[in-house]
Amino acid sequence: MQHSAKPQSHRVIFHIDLNSFFASVEMLLRPELKKHPVAVARTSSQRLGIVVTSNYLARQQGVKTTMPVWKAKQHCRDLVIVPPHFDEYRAYSRRFFSLLRTYTDAVEPASIDEAYLDVSDWRGDYVALAKTIQDELLDKVGLPCSIGIAPNKFLAKMASDLKKPLGISVLRKRDWPRLFYDKPIEVIHGIGEKMGEKLRQAGYDNVQQLAEANPAKMAELFGPKSIRLIDKAQGVDDRMVDPERAEKRKSVGVSSTFDADLRTLSSCERELKKLAAKLSERLSDKQLAGFSLTVQIKYASFETTSKTTSFLSPLSSETDIVEQAAALFTLLWNKDSVRLLGLSIGKLVSDQQQSTQLNLFTFEREISQYEQRRKREEEKE
Repeated sequence: MQHSAKPQSHRVIFHIDLNSFFASVEMLLRPELKKHPVAVARTSSQRLGIVVTSNYLARQQGVKTTMPVWKAKQHCRDLVIVPPHFDEYRAYSRRFFSLLRTYTDAVEPASIDEAYLDVSDWRGDYVALAKTIQDELLDKVGLPCSIGIAPNKFLAKMASDLKKPLGISVLRKRDWPRLFYDKPIEVIHGIGEKMGEKLRQAGYDNVQQLAEANPAKMAELFGPKSIRLIDKAQGVDDRMVDPERAEKRKSVGVSSTFDADLRTLSSCERELKKLAAKLSERLSDKQLAGFSLTVQIKYASFETTSKTTSFLSPLSSETDIVEQAAALFTLLWNKDSVRLLGLSIGKLVSDQQQSTQLNLFTFEREISQYEQRRKREEEKE
């Protein structure tokens, strides 16, 4: 099927989300687990382990993502804990995307276990096409999925969450107000706990209030993000399905030239913090994160130097960028006066920080940080 750009009202977008991906792969590796509640955790330690994901049998008994293993065991005494197998997850993810590309070239990976497809040119029943893809994924790859069908990417994402597991849901633009306007704002994909709290403090408690918000007032409170927030609340999304969305932009960067040269470490660190905030905001607006960070220094002598480092997990948050940029700057700075500082993030990928299930790239870091906090707490006891 060839892909061509169409107006939003005539577009048909699929969002395909693999159900409990990590747990589903583990049950393929060990079929005897299919009849048991299963959770994937880095360690089975009651005190230190944390649930990364679980199958639906476990969820029905109250097991949730990021729940400590000891608490999960309280909810589900016969819970089976299995360690993650990263190579297997990567292999099954490749099979998932390979199968999708047999239907259309317009496949945009959203994460290791989800994708957008533009099937606007399909001549036939879209629900029947979705069912065919769903059945083939289950039969040939062994992975269950839910599929959302809508005229844009945002609505398709929201639709895929309506029925899980193995659901197929159609969400039309005209049905958005009826189905979602009375819902709390956190129901909107991409609005997490922190943003939800900020919106509530500004007087926006439900989707309708945000959809009818004054754009000028929102811009004062939330800056460039305000337009996207209001669009989401209205069910509007003009983004095209782009198989090369992240790859088209090699890096996102910011820099600042100073009227007075910076001569101390503290003054440089203050400016790095400002740059990190600006860079994080740009990444957020573009829904990107990156696996590399570059720090650039131009000295008063106009000599320029830079240093790049790579990470196992993608960076996008201001906190992470500040921490890593400060460390890199310390290694790079020769103590001369600084005329310009620059930061850039490269090796870009789609930003999935709002995902409910921890993705493959952030898994090890998130779990390690959690376990370190738990150990520190134990030492204080």
